Amino acid sequence: MCKGNCVHETAEHANCPYCFCVTKDELRFLQRESVVVAGHGDGMVTVYDMRNASSPGRLCSSTTSGKHLLPVMQVCCLDTEPGQSLSFYSASQDGRVSQWFVRSSSLECSDILDFQQTKRPRKASSNEGSLEGTATCIAISPERDDILLLGVDTGSLFQVCTSKTKHSVTRYPAHLGPVTAVTWNNIHKKVFASCALDWNVKVWLQYHLSPIVTLDLGGPVVGLAWSPTSSTVIVAVTEEGRVYVYDLFLRKCQPLCIQNLVQRRRFSLASVAFSPYQPVILVGGTKGYLVAFKLSPNLRKPHKDAKGADENRKREIELCKMERIITISKG
Repeated sequence: MCKGNCVHETAEHANCPYCFCVTKDELRFLQRESVVVAGHGDGMVTVYDMRNASSPGRLCSSTTSGKHLLPVMQVCCLDTEPGQSLSFYSASQDGRVSQWFVRSSSLECSDILDFQQTKRPRKASSNEGSLEGTATCIAISPERDDILLLGVDTGSLFQVCTSKTKHSVTRYPAHLGPVTAVTWNNIHKKVFASCALDWNVKVWLQYHLSPIVTLDLGGPVVGLAWSPTSSTVIVAVTEEGRVYVYDLFLRKCQPLCIQNLVQRRRFSLASVAFSPYQPVILVGGTKGYLVAFKLSPNLRKPHKDAKGADENRKREIELCKMERIITISKG
């Protein structure tokens, strides 16, 4: 067994060539293990019921139900209570951010934002700029499902509260290139991270307009994911085929591991996701490849105080680790 700082390839398979994107770490099967949501390059969104794997049922958006006019960049599922309609968001190159409701035989759509039409008042505060650009990625706050983070092709991040009559918008001047992914921390609910084609990964504290951590990966970053068990472990992938594993608590700006995939797989990377149950990551490529890796023991060592602790104590330890990073970064 290898005990070094590395990840181990375990499997790969061809992905559907017709799907432009699917949900990443936030793909939650809508609290029903048989349901999967996908967005497509022709602007359609589809809900699949996989109970019959040989002939899955599906519901598709149509022109009459609000189908997007350009490729769907990402779909993001809401956690719904028993008895509530299944629901998810979609962000598209046509400028629309839409919420979809799954009915028994159809999909219903309600546009949350339209970047092509939304205008802010002239006298906006410094952190409430106009919704310029087009949304490229989306993430739902783990604390409130009416709080959305939107990355755009101009490099900005927008936090939008959808429950108010006039959407409250907070702008983070995040990147110099198109934002490719944004994701909330799984343990510290007010921390999130973003990455972009400007080579940077940035970690943010909600409502603070300067990042608490900036990582330069030396190439366009196309995907990132937080560990489900550690508040400070984050994985990012670059377009040119490298996987980076960071533990911000152990080494704030230096990766624990860099895995190069180009020599073995001639394709550009596109996304990464953590398994919520095992120390495994999934890396997606632009030619339909999906590769699974298992993190070596050195990449998932628990904190010394967490040994033998119950779940509540472990969570407290993880929160303290991130709070320490926040305190040091804010000076």
